[in-house]
Amino acid sequence: MHIVRYGRLWVCLGLFVAGLSMASPAYAQDDARCFEQTGYCISGRLREFWEQNNGLVVFGYPISEQQEVTTEGQTRLVQWFERVRLEQIQGATPPNDIELGRLGAERLDQQGRNWYAFATSEPRNSCQYFPETQHNLCEPFLQRWRNLGIENDGQPGYSNTESLALFGLPLSDAQLETLPDGSEYTVQWFERARLEFHPLGVPPDDVQLGRIGAEVYGAFVSGDEVAAGEPAETPTAVDQGEQRIAFHSSITGDFDIYTVRPDGSGKLNLTNHSANDLYPAWSPDGSRLVFASDRDAPEAGVFDLYMMNRDGSGIMRLTNTPAARDELPAWSHDGNWIAFVSDADGDQEIYVISADGREPVQLTFNETATDTYPAWSPDDSQLVFMSDRNGSDFELYIANNDGSDVRAIPQTAANEAYPAWSPDGNRILFASGRDGNWKLYTITPQGDDLTNLTSTPSANDTRPAWSPDGSRIAFQSDRDGDIDIYVMEANGANISRITEGGGRNASPVWSPAGTQGAFQMRLLAEYPISATITRGKNTVVSK
Repeated sequence: MHIVRYGRLWVCLGLFVAGLSMASPAYAQDDARCFEQTGYCISGRLREFWEQNNGLVVFGYPISEQQEVTTEGQTRLVQWFERVRLEQIQGATPPNDIELGRLGAERLDQQGRNWYAFATSEPRNSCQYFPETQHNLCEPFLQRWRNLGIENDGQPGYSNTESLALFGLPLSDAQLETLPDGSEYTVQWFERARLEFHPLGVPPDDVQLGRIGAEVYGAFVSGDEVAAGEPAETPTAVDQGEQRIAFHSSITGDFDIYTVRPDGSGKLNLTNHSANDLYPAWSPDGSRLVFASDRDAPEAGVFDLYMMNRDGSGIMRLTNTPAARDELPAWSHDGNWIAFVSDADGDQEIYVISADGREPVQLTFNETATDTYPAWSPDDSQLVFMSDRNGSDFELYIANNDGSDVRAIPQTAANEAYPAWSPDGNRILFASGRDGNWKLYTITPQGDDLTNLTSTPSANDTRPAWSPDGSRIAFQSDRDGDIDIYVMEANGANISRITEGGGRNASPVWSPAGTQGAFQMRLLAEYPISATITRGKNTVVSK
């Protein structure tokens, strides 16, 4: 059985397609509207949504039964149409209960095409430019894009948000392609759609939505291996489920965010910006990265947090703190929270912010100390961080996730820094200068069983990160002259260098296990935050 993960709908295709191919519908309702053209019916909320949004023009005929699918703890009622896949979120209320699958991205992935490698463009006159993906939307497609959308505000016409709900962001500029039927047309790809220019048609019907629902679903049914979502290997592609190590590097002069395979191959520059982009951290599903950047800073030294997709697209600003440096983000394992460090109140303190960018909450309050470098426990109930609150050197501390019950991990008079909690929760990995230069150690959260992992004389090994299964460790070191990223086994054996070429390669972080892989682009609004927090000191972060 071949498991493929696409967008928010992760399905086991063997069972899913079998379920959709059953002779009797999964949801038989009295309000069913059936189509002899395909032999399938629509009913209930999916029918209502279809009819409210130019059903035949936008979605086409149904090509499957409705089928209930549970994934990531969320149940959805799913039905395929010629041009879309509709997904009803069980328990959600209209109009926010229906989403369209990301079939544009999925179809390109089926074809083994890396849309991130498509040529980008600069803003053009008479076009709409999307900085998130660096593509222009021009005529003949622009007017069609603006004249279609998913009705959501009750106002005449379609807003930009409503058009985005139907199409998503553009993944390409307009380009000439040969379609599955052998016809050659100018097309433009979007997250959820493909627009095609048919020059013999009469406007506005000379611009049509491609039948990518039928193409993607047909590939599922056929069992075609390429169509099953295994993109061809290219030098710049990031395969589905591929494990990567993210880090920042100054190899081009300024700092950018890169990813690389654990063996050192396939290095990709994700941000490629003239600003400084630092300290990447993965989302728990591996689809996104959060990082610090001064790209919008009005003055030197001001950094905010930004979020982007795994491939570097869809960059969005998460914090906007005047005259402050927000940095060192750490994503909670449940995906709801991002801990980070900010000097907004004059000194470095630890904050948390919800993953949708709600107002940050300060966790530590110490006017005379620096609290920095937070890392979550595996169950998100605690944070470990480094602080000089003892008045002399940096030590490791553990606090509850609301900032309460701060306690020190017993150490030495030397600096202890850069903590990382092991995936099983039993060890804390950190760097220490107790022997003159920086070496890596592990210790229990109670401060017992100190174990030295690295011991190269005169080398400084810092900023360690666990692999998802706890079997390996990535870290930065100057042991070969430059600052580069190294990987070793969890016991310190078999150290190998995975970056080179000059510059400063630092702050590695391992992508989570079983990740979705590349090319997932979701708007922040598509990530409802289930937990709630209240402003104030020692505020409980509920989960």
